[in-house]
Amino acid sequence: MCWSPTVTLFFVCLELLCLTMLWSRGHRALVVGAGGLWLQECVQLLLWWEIERDEARGGSSCSASNERLTLLELFAVVGLVPSGFAIMAIWSMESLSAELQQLRARASRSRRWSTRTTTRRTHQVSTRAS
Repeated sequence: MCWSPTVTLFFVCLELLCLTMLWSRGHRALVVGAGGLWLQECVQLLLWWEIERDEARGGSSCSASNERLTLLELFAVVGLVPSGFAIMAIWSMESLSAELQQLRARASRSRRWSTRTTTRRTHQVSTRAS
């Protein structure tokens, strides 16, 4: 497959659709994690268009806007993508921790209830026997 601005535009649209679906389903952490990838893809699309403009002008070197977009791409790849996934991991761990605390609390209440019931039954059986 040859990569081109058209293919990149398709991926930008497809990723945006996926991010929108994730957001609507309440998966905010996944959107934050994958959002950096989508932004990187958007900058890549802008770079493709800039490269086409440079080639149409017959330039043998990169334009100033191409250099700025390349720096922005570097920031997206090296900064935004890892940061997004780090934030996603932190939110996921916090969510998991909260769910585990709720499960422990339910289990503790359940054990207390079953202990009381067992104690009552034992007491009833022992009083009947005497």
